Amino acid sequence: MIRDSADPRYLYSLSVQTEKGPTSVRLVFKNGKFSLDANEKLTELLPKFDAVPALIEYYVNGGAKIGKQVGSDFTL
Repeated sequence: MIRDSADPRYLYSLSVQTEKGPTSVRLVFKNGKFSLDANEKLTELLPKFDAVPALIEYYVNGGAKIGKQVGSDFTL
């Protein structure tokens, strides 16, 4: 589920069901691209997308494997 973020620094939050239960992830919008909010060390490693649906499609279709490689705590 996509919703407006309660944090004014972010446009949206993405709520997902994970192996550990539901969680919300903030979506960063920087330089005209969307990405998942992450530790500064990981930010450069995460893919960037022109639109939120493209970000969701990427992770739903197996992109979460990339997230696991860079130390993500969640699986979409």
